Amino acid sequence: MTERDSIIYEIIDHVAKREGKRAENLPALTKTIDPDALKILASDAERIEFTYLGYHVVVAGEDVQVHNTESDDER
Repeated sequence: MTERDSIIYEIIDHVAKREGKRAENLPALTKTIDPDALKILASDAERIEFTYLGYHVVVAGEDVQVHNTESDDER
């Protein structure tokens, strides 16, 4: 596994923790974004943002952040 492969697992792990589920029980990330494109962009782009399973995902360098797209009051 390369360093860029780990970014995909990190995103899934963050979302799984927020959902209170095991990572393998989440919908495939490929339904939201092409993992190969994500790995390439993560190597070259300063910042990538997308929505996965109702969460706003931000990849900036080695940093992965996952935020609710709705406030906690709306969920």
